[in-house]
Amino acid sequence: MTNLLGGQKCPPSFYYNKELINTTIGGILIIGPTNRSINKSRAWVYLCHCKTLFIYPIAYVKNGQIKSCGCKFSAQAGLTMIYTRENSTYQSMKSRCLNPKVANYKDYGGRGITICDRWKESFENFLKDMGTRPDGSSIDRIDVNGNYEPGNCRWATAKVQRENQR
Repeated sequence: MTNLLGGQKCPPSFYYNKELINTTIGGILIIGPTNRSINKSRAWVYLCHCKTLFIYPIAYVKNGQIKSCGCKFSAQAGLTMIYTRENSTYQSMKSRCLNPKVANYKDYGGRGITICDRWKESFENFLKDMGTRPDGSSIDRIDVNGNYEPGNCRWATAKVQRENQR
């Protein structure tokens, strides 16, 4: 369960609205808060339409950004996936390759490092190809000058990544 929750522990005084527990927003049942934070916001547990539990900060559910756990309900609508370590990696990869406003863009997109179309298309494709991220690892490009694509990426430890630098 630690892998799913991720994030930092919330201070005991971290405020939350108890009236939201067991209510529904857009078909998502709010189960309750966790003792974890994601992006400095308390993470909550929800029950999706498809009967899958997932976590995310409450603000994203309340404002309609998150409408499901990432199941086919959201895949059809093109909505954001469940917060996981893999999705965090995916979003960071896209950001550093596609967003010139990001500080490390110059080391990735600015050098011509791209993401294959299959992965740009969806997080689901990325997850199918990469699998779940083992503890103590992060994404690594085998050819450091190559692109983010199935044949060139793996989950690797920091030690392996240090030995695989340009």
